[in-house]
Amino acid sequence: MTLPTQKLRDEHAHLLPEIEKLRTVADEIDTAPPDELRDALEDAYLFLENHLIPHARAEDRVLYPAVARALGSEHATDTMTRDHVEVGTLANELGVLRAGLADGEEPPRNVRTEARRVLYGLYALVKAHFAKEEELYLPLLDRTMTAAEFDRLYEAMEAVGRNSRFQVA
Repeated sequence: MTLPTQKLRDEHAHLLPEIEKLRTVADEIDTAPPDELRDALEDAYLFLENHLIPHARAEDRVLYPAVARALGSEHATDTMTRDHVEVGTLANELGVLRAGLADGEEPPRNVRTEARRVLYGLYALVKAHFAKEEELYLPLLDRTMTAAEFDRLYEAMEAVGRNSRFQVA
């Protein structure tokens, strides 16, 4: 039997390899050649801005209100929304760091150190965040929503996500 929340579980599964790449880039930050590091940080930043942050906005606007209703408290998901704020803060920090890297030039030691901090922070935060959703919120919605109700909710999430994607110039 397919769970009502399967589409969101599948979306998480699709995002997780990219989240794993955040850790991999952080692991290799001291040994990566300058151009490879610049490209990896650019890829990480674009993933955050074009995929993960729109996903978070959709959760804040659509998913979390449904969870709050199911739990009977409008503040039930405040900590999860706070996680999203922190992801945005760290993404902005990564954006500043990657923008300061010049082609072919060795990044300053402090840039590598800060990039590692940001990437490991993002990795840990998002992995824990997804685990909380998968272990707590999605089972709750599976018990309280029909598949059709969740499909409508998921369609609304997709619309929010599409409308909040970062546009690369």
